[in-house]
Amino acid sequence: MSTITNVRNGRNFPDFTSIPDDNEIDLDYYSEINDFHFTPSRHWCLLAEITHVGYDFRLRLAVRDRSDTEFGIHFHLDNDTGLDLSRFKRGHTVAILDPLRHGFLDFSYGIRQEDLSSIRGPDPGTSPAARRGESLPCLWNGRNDSQVH
Repeated sequence: MSTITNVRNGRNFPDFTSIPDDNEIDLDYYSEINDFHFTPSRHWCLLAEITHVGYDFRLRLAVRDRSDTEFGIHFHLDNDTGLDLSRFKRGHTVAILDPLRHGFLDFSYGIRQEDLSSIRGPDPGTSPAARRGESLPCLWNGRNDSQVH
């Protein structure tokens, strides 16, 4: 039987600074199978509010998490087919399953998103607010941040 987890649970829904780094093994998230072989022991999900959407050669999202940490999500896809840019709008929430913090060559830290299977944004047209063309609210810690300043 599965249990429902509150999104305020920092272990299952960590903020950016608490997610594992892609160059380290965090034993809170991984289990050792045998010498030097590790596997994820559970799932975690990062929720963030989109503050800016950019597209040069790749989609890049500027986001902030529930602790107001700002970082980027950089899409490094082999194929952009299936990438629906309308799903990523300022003020919307994005969810990434099992993300890893990545250090980029410019010394910044963010998420290097290499596939679309683990990231979700609002499905365009599925909510009444989206059908009216309104931004979907972003909820953190009980406060409504639907208005991005």
